[in-house]
Amino acid sequence: MFNNFLGTIKKYTKPITEYIKKHKILLILILGLIIRLVLMPFFTWKDLISTYQRAYEVTFNGENLLNYGQPLSHLIEVINLYIYDIFFKSNHLLPLSRFKSENPYVNFNLFFFKLPYLIFDILSFFILKGLIKNKKSQVISLAFYFLNPILIFSVYMFGRYETFPIAFLLISLYFIKKNKFILSTFTFSLAILSRTSFIILAPIYFILIGKNFRQKILISILTLLPFVFTVIYKVIILNNLSGIKWLLDGHHVNFLLGSKLESGVGTNIYPFIISYSVTIYFAIKDWILNKSNWEKCTFYLFITLAQYYSLCYFHPQYLSWIIPLIAILLANIKNKTEILILNIVISLLFIPLLLCWGNNLLFSLAYPISDNLGSIDISGKISEYYDPIKLSNIAKSIISACFILQIYNLISNKKIIKKKSRNID
Repeated sequence: MFNNFLGTIKKYTKPITEYIKKHKILLILILGLIIRLVLMPFFTWKDLISTYQRAYEVTFNGENLLNYGQPLSHLIEVINLYIYDIFFKSNHLLPLSRFKSENPYVNFNLFFFKLPYLIFDILSFFILKGLIKNKKSQVISLAFYFLNPILIFSVYMFGRYETFPIAFLLISLYFIKKNKFILSTFTFSLAILSRTSFIILAPIYFILIGKNFRQKILISILTLLPFVFTVIYKVIILNNLSGIKWLLDGHHVNFLLGSKLESGVGTNIYPFIISYSVTIYFAIKDWILNKSNWEKCTFYLFITLAQYYSLCYFHPQYLSWIIPLIAILLANIKNKTEILILNIVISLLFIPLLLCWGNNLLFSLAYPISDNLGSIDISGKISEYYDPIKLSNIAKSIISACFILQIYNLISNKKIIKKKSRNID
């Protein structure tokens, strides 16, 4: 009787399991979309509110877009607000608050505000699919990207626009694969305009793209020209030195130099600058040996960001930048298990890592649901037993170790692949 029962279950579930096997990528997309759509209206951090306050000033009060950093990201949000204004009353945006008691439209506003994030995220999903040809690798890589808890948290709960630069970076890699370097250069410049911190990736990009020095100089000029224009425009037209200050002594730039070793007589050594210089050396070496391609570029961009997370201070949402690069690299290695395990560890440690940013960051994201829920101070409760900052620092240290191990693992995998290919030949 029990066997008959099992047989009946298998009979009716067989079409479902066969459908899942044939449509894994579609199911990843649907599941990821459901998770995103559920989270979009109910969670945010105050940074999203300030971002849209700036977009609101540009859209409805005539503020100059170039007064702000990340101009392309703000432009996308301004366009979004213009569309909002066509169908809904713009005064529903005020007060721009994440507190439901202050803004009864907060849930609808958050959903609409995050729609561009979702559009660029879906675009990245299909670009990744186009970059990875192997069907089995596609499933693993797309699941890693589109179901990644760090990316989902950073964009749809924390409410940051990281999917903008991610999409532009992936499009740039896609054009490199197609040998369309001018289009790649254009989209890479858009990545920098949407997230200025991506400028740390520019030296690696310049080294690996272009067949000769003349092409490299042209690519460098075309890539940096839009960003340089915004800085010069601010200084000359708007009398705004924020772009210059950001480059010379901005807090994001100082993230790179925050970690340092005393070398005596009042001098310091910066570990990230050391590791970055070594990375640039090997990138130049690979270009000279004519080994540069879009996959090599992906590998070095990953190395750069992994070093950044290992050695420097960073905002939590910055971890999402590396996720599509890991997704691509996963497709090119046979032993994916160790990389996946290390990223699971990073995802688990992401929660205590957040304790460093605000006393009650975890629950205060839920203010759009309820003021009572948002006011829960989890950090205060933890402090009764242990210092939450110290716990966050321990998490950050282990995350650093995980990225270092990933660098080692990927370099080892590349060596193994090279040896095997030589044996085959």
